[in-house]
Amino acid sequence: MTDLTDHEPTRARSRKLKADWARLGGLRESHARSTFNPIGWLLGKRRVDYAVYQQPQWFDHGTCWTKDGRPYCVVGQPYGLSCDDLRQLALLVNAGFDVSVSTRPAWHYPGSVLQVEVYRYREAHT
Repeated sequence: MTDLTDHEPTRARSRKLKADWARLGGLRESHARSTFNPIGWLLGKRRVDYAVYQQPQWFDHGTCWTKDGRPYCVVGQPYGLSCDDLRQLALLVNAGFDVSVSTRPAWHYPGSVLQVEVYRYREAHT
């Protein structure tokens, strides 16, 4: 029988996962309200004309992160990705963003959500 307690989110575990991830990358969470336009925030723009950047479903439970005081990456933690989500992420890659999708334990609901990371430019992410 599987022990389900490993999949139950706890605030302490979530905070630790989030803090460890941020520390590893030297990042600080921004409390910018960019839930409707995370790519615009990442680019330092209020408006981005391309519809693909507006209200992306992959940005569920999203957070914005800075490095050295500047927008550096956005992280979404969706329960899954649709074909449209994958197309949007592919368009971001084609536009020069670095996109990573991982099953690592995300802090929103460890063991139950994906972690989608979008970095401003490929060369910026090491």
